[in-house]
This record gives sequence, structure tokens and C-alpha cells, in this order.
Amino acid sequence: MSPQRSIGIDPYDLHDFFIGVEKSFGVKLQPQDLPIGLTIKQFCECVARKIPAPQEENCTTQQAFYKLRDAIAAILAVDAATITPGTQLEQLFTTQNRRRHIKQLDQKLGMQLNLLQPPGWLLAVLFLALVISLVGVFFKFRFAYPLILSYIGLWASKKTARYFDRDTVGQVAEKMTRQHYLQSRRKATVNTKEIEKVIALLLITDLGLNEDEIRPENILVD
Repeated sequence: MSPQRSIGIDPYDLHDFFIGVEKSFGVKLQPQDLPIGLTIKQFCECVARKIPAPQEENCTTQQAFYKLRDAIAAILAVDAATITPGTQLEQLFTTQNRRRHIKQLDQKLGMQLNLLQPPGWLLAVLFLALVISLVGVFFKFRFAYPLILSYIGLWASKKTARYFDRDTVGQVAEKMTRQHYLQSRRKATVNTKEIEKVIALLLITDLGLNEDEIRPENILVD
């Protein structure tokens, strides 16, 4: 048996992670559910007990894909059979109507997927400007102006984003499964065998952990 060790996550980051789990699985975690020394396995078991849905052993990612495929086909008025997990998003959604169609997709699915992002270089420049201005404002008040402009720039770049954060329909289905587990299933059911996998993916994507750090016996709360 592998030695037990803490994954060493900052409490603030862990709080955001728990909120993400609650949102994905439709549960409400209480302080008593998260005692000191709680392991990853115990946490997964706690989430499984709280999900208010009957057990059904089928693949959620597959169900998410079919749900996503049907929604895309309805919005774009195309044959659903032509959309596969490997279909490129850039191929489906033209730049001209992309933001409108993605908004319609979120509405039809009933979930906020945040598929569109500004170009990475723009985010990097604006974030750097924001940090520099934030530091500078402590020394000279005039730095408050570039600080405000940087913040507005970040806000505007998000509002006008047109670049996908995923490449294919299949990747979006995986994102749906991770962030909106219950909503991604066609029926109000749960496959408890998938819970550990979904939580592990959340630990990797949201907290930046490596796969070898996510062992069932490792301590999540310390």
C-alpha cells in the first residue's frame, strides 16, 4: 500500500475546488463533510452519497456528446449524423456568427461552458499591465489610470472573445462532463464509478495537480 501524504493545496484554492464540485454534481458540502485528514477516496465517497439520483452504469461523456451534438445540429440546422467527436469547432461555427451561436448553445444546454476566450497573447499583455499598474499605484497615484484601463481591457476582451478554448466537439463533451456532470446526463441518474475520475480531472484542471499526486489514500484536507 502506498504511503499516505497530503496533496498540499492552499485553503483558498481548495475552497474554489469544492464550489466546482458542488456545481458539477449538484450537491451541497457542509463543514462536517470536510474534516481534517479527509482523503481523496473518502471525499469521492461523500460526494457519491450526496448525489440525489439513482444509479445507472453508462458513460456520461458519451451522453454529453449526444446532448451536445443534438444542440449544435438544432442551432446550425445541420444533420446531427455529420457531427462526430473529432469534428473541429472552427469548422462548425463561423467567425461571423460565433458569439451568437455559442450563446444559443449555452442556453439550449442549460449550462455556461465559457468556450470562447481572447487570444492568449492579449490576455498575457493585459494581465502584465494590470500587475505593473497595481504595484505602481502604491508609489504614484497616476498609475491608477493604466490600472483602470487594464481592468477594462481584460473585461472587454472577455466580452468580445472569439477563440475556442477547445478544438473538437469531443473535447467540449469532456469539459461538460467535468464541470456539469449531472446536467450532462440525459436522465436524472448517476454512474458512481465515474465520480473518482471526474473529481481527479477537476483536481488536475482546476488545481494543477499531476496524475501521480491523485492517489485515493492521499489527504485532501489538512
